[in-house]
Amino acid sequence: MKSAPTIEFAEFNFHTTQRSEVNGFSLTERNHPEFGFWRERKLSLGHMNIYEHRAKLERSVNVQVGEPVASRVHHCISLDGKLGAHFKDSNVSAELNSLRFHQLYVPENGYVLGMSQAFSNVHIEIDRTYYVNMLGESESWSEKLRESISDQRVFYPGEQTLSHAMVQTI
Repeated sequence: MKSAPTIEFAEFNFHTTQRSEVNGFSLTERNHPEFGFWRERKLSLGHMNIYEHRAKLERSVNVQVGEPVASRVHHCISLDGKLGAHFKDSNVSAELNSLRFHQLYVPENGYVLGMSQAFSNVHIEIDRTYYVNMLGESESWSEKLRESISDQRVFYPGEQTLSHAMVQTI
């Protein structure tokens, strides 16, 4: 989505048309006059936040998000459409196509979120310290993951395919 226009998140957020609580989820709906509709449902669990995003945009757009991401490990799941998170300082581009997922840890203070015209995704972010403490030390893969995140080094193994059972569960 390199050719799409880039706007600040604050500009998109300025066009919030609804904020409410529904069944424990906070619901935010935004309707930008130029770019279109973006709905976010969020469940906060202290050490973890779970989001559902659905959008119907007039065209693809890149949204500059200035929020630090270093305090959380991110699990992103694309059910439909295409999304991408681009981190300038670490030169990481984490693209997600339909029915794909990835996990990542990037110690940066912002990113650009590339959004296709229509998408549906689930995003789970877990406190970095909590996540590290959940990782066991008995297997080499978890020890490497633990070290990388503890030392605040980029962790991004790439995009993976969702199984049918995973889609059913989500």
